[in-house]
Amino acid sequence: VVFVILVGLVIPSLPSWARGGVQAWMLGTPQPVGSDYYGEPGERPDGVFTGGRVGFEGYVGPECFVCRIPAEKGTKWKVLSSQPGSGAAARPGGVLRLGQPAEHLRRLGMGARVGSLVFAGWRSISLGSGWSDTFVFPLSAAAGLPPGDYAHPLRRMASQVSRLRPGASLWVLVKAPGGCWYAEEVRQSLRGLPLAVAVTGDPGSPPRLRGFSFCPGLFSTPVSPPPAVPDSGACDHSLQEIQALRVLARLETAYTAEVASLAGVSLPTARQALRGLKRRQLVEWEGREAFPIWKVRRAGLSLALRSWGLPPGVAFPARRERSAATGRHRRTARLWPAWLRRARPQTEVWAGWGEVALGRLRPDALAWGELSDREVLFWLEVESGNASRETLRRKTARRLEQALLYAGRFSLSLVFALLAPPWVRQALVGTFIQLPGEVAVVLADWKVFGTLPLPRGVSAGSVIGRCVG
Repeated sequence: VVFVILVGLVIPSLPSWARGGVQAWMLGTPQPVGSDYYGEPGERPDGVFTGGRVGFEGYVGPECFVCRIPAEKGTKWKVLSSQPGSGAAARPGGVLRLGQPAEHLRRLGMGARVGSLVFAGWRSISLGSGWSDTFVFPLSAAAGLPPGDYAHPLRRMASQVSRLRPGASLWVLVKAPGGCWYAEEVRQSLRGLPLAVAVTGDPGSPPRLRGFSFCPGLFSTPVSPPPAVPDSGACDHSLQEIQALRVLARLETAYTAEVASLAGVSLPTARQALRGLKRRQLVEWEGREAFPIWKVRRAGLSLALRSWGLPPGVAFPARRERSAATGRHRRTARLWPAWLRRARPQTEVWAGWGEVALGRLRPDALAWGELSDREVLFWLEVESGNASRETLRRKTARRLEQALLYAGRFSLSLVFALLAPPWVRQALVGTFIQLPGEVAVVLADWKVFGTLPLPRGVSAGSVIGRCVG
């Protein structure tokens, strides 16, 4: 720090041609070395992954390069650097090294500030006859949130951006497996945003003009970047700890098995992660030590919100579960992803959520994954039986119809599961007749965890809609 201060005092005495470079070095701005284009990303003979430098559309001059090291190849480390092949970047960027996967780090390097908001990045993209003023908001399907939940905070952020930077636009960069369901659900939930918004899944390919919800503001020259915000530092939490914290931030209180189910980890891994979070005073527990009830603390909630890319001051009540159900009903819904994994280990479950909102639809739980090489929604309804048989039949038939229409909109296969007491399942068997292809209906006892006679697959055009259980 003293050295940097001394350099700052010396700058005024330097020749005019040298001041700019020294000041940029002092502020951590990478300096050009050799050509403006240097190398290609790839493994070096010594095993280190090099990001190289490539042209950054929207910037001009010697600093127009970005880091192309993928997150799985390293973690954020120390400060920005300008050495060739170090993975440095002007905006955004950071030095990366081999080590623990960095997917749980929300921002790598420099963010972009507008008012009180901080975005992960910013781009001025060439769109037809002009240049955009585009803020970047990356999100991941593995971050513990259903796709529609991001709409509430993004609307609040978009309102502030539209006031402070008229003509600005938003690029939502979605990282998700499978087809386009998660990204498309994000796109639909953002309809009516006051900013032109584009939702894509390829970080290396900026959106085109027709990819925005409406024509964004276009400028005759590349737009001046907003103030840069340095990263607060490398995250010292493991990916499992961040995943457990995100799940608990949504549930607010939960048992260890519930956190493990929704975080997609084993019970011992979840237990270890929660204990690590407790040592850092991010969560707390109550009840018996053998079966603790975990609660997220204020500091833990703040860290979870930052990991989702939300700056301080942006409320996010929509993160919570959409139902006030308690007892066995709530626990069964939260255990749904783990239930699927136990019932058929070869089934790949990418993500799962309890009490999720899909527009106006409210399944008790929803899991998303792959079954026999087909992308599938595993839709769960939990029925306790506190109603007459006729009421249960009408309600279940209506929910199945809604689930079929929803899955059909995205051309997804559907497994519709009903976990209920034996008499409820017997009363509802006759409800599931003449089902179309791409759907299987499964009935099982809600008291026997992991018992679920899943079909081997949901084939195109086949009528597997049989009730088993």
